[in-house]
Amino acid sequence: MKNSPLGREGSSEQMSLYKKQLDDLQALQLRDTQTILQLKNELSQKKQAFSVLAELQSQCTVETPLDDIYSQVVHTLLREFVMDKVLLLTPGTLPGSFKPRTWSGFSPEETPILEMREIDFTLAMFGDRNYLLHNSGSGFTTESDLISWSFNLPYFIAVPVIIDKSLVSILMAGRVNEDAPSHPSLNDHDVETLLAISAMISTFLQNKRVAELKLRIEQQLRDKNEMMNKFSQQVSKNVAVELVRNNIVFKSEKREVCILFLDIRNFTPYAENKEPEEVVQYLNKLFDFMIGIVDRNNGIVNQFLGDGFMATFGAPITIGNSSQNAVNAACEIIETLKEKNQSGAIWETTIGIGVHKGEAVTGNIGSAIRSQYSVTGNVVILASRIEQLTKEQEASILISAEVYDSIDLEDIPSESIGLVAVKGRSEPIELYKITP
Repeated sequence: MKNSPLGREGSSEQMSLYKKQLDDLQALQLRDTQTILQLKNELSQKKQAFSVLAELQSQCTVETPLDDIYSQVVHTLLREFVMDKVLLLTPGTLPGSFKPRTWSGFSPEETPILEMREIDFTLAMFGDRNYLLHNSGSGFTTESDLISWSFNLPYFIAVPVIIDKSLVSILMAGRVNEDAPSHPSLNDHDVETLLAISAMISTFLQNKRVAELKLRIEQQLRDKNEMMNKFSQQVSKNVAVELVRNNIVFKSEKREVCILFLDIRNFTPYAENKEPEEVVQYLNKLFDFMIGIVDRNNGIVNQFLGDGFMATFGAPITIGNSSQNAVNAACEIIETLKEKNQSGAIWETTIGIGVHKGEAVTGNIGSAIRSQYSVTGNVVILASRIEQLTKEQEASILISAEVYDSIDLEDIPSESIGLVAVKGRSEPIELYKITP
């Protein structure tokens, strides 16, 4: 049967429809192929990124030296991430500048240039995206041109390593050329990998800082405990705490100090009629509360003199007014002694105290096996002479004019006894009697 013109037209339309459907199928297949290839590429990049991160995390710990961490990052990126060059920059010699710390992929001829290269970098240069990406499709920028020229790296990604909002280093990786498929263009997935590694470096550095801080604190605690053990036998707890807090050692030096000498009156006749155990028990009862009073007033007992002792205020460290501390301690000792005498807690006892201030030589004296913190000088001799005058002047406490002029006696009665001759001195000294 012959086809009519209408029939030929219908066939042509049908063929056109088939052709369109075939073209659509081919286009759909092409798109699917491109999508699959794109997915494969993305998966490959993610696999590379995971491989890099896994390797770095397995080889870098808080014990790893910083330079080893940086070197490991650079060499792993070059090997696993198919980059031509990788480098890491850290702060340079000038404020705000950065210079290469470690690198890989550069030729021996480029090494001298890298060692001298130093460029300015700020967080603001990374922009809101927090990275710099320059590939074959990027336009010209001042930053990209500077980096490309400085490191002979036409295509690159640069990401910051940030700790506490401060730029501490810069990680940079790139290619000399971009020619797919062997050297595909750097893209957002590459950026994500470098940002992840940057975050990992930041975490490593923060963990190292915390670990190092912990070690320093532990060492400081050990040092302080050692110092406390060393000082505790020579000074009061308060003084020892101040020494440790201020990292002060018993160094030899001249210091302004106030010296207190205390002597028990009529001790020899008492001791002659007592057993040794009774004498020791008696002295321990006396010295126990007296030493406690000296300690509370920031002084130290340097020497026991059988029936008395010497105390120093103002060395090895000055806490408050040393003269005031010494006089306060002297008055408190006299008042406490009166109470114990009245209560019968101790054998009826009287004492004499002499106080003088001046410059002394201080420091540890002895050997490596045994040493003692000592205070020497005319101020010590004169304080001892003043104490010896207490019996003659019928006084419990005598202080020099130097001490009197530097303290506030408040309601404590005091009187000048004028100029008094002192053994060993050609000139008399002015003394004051204190009556708590």
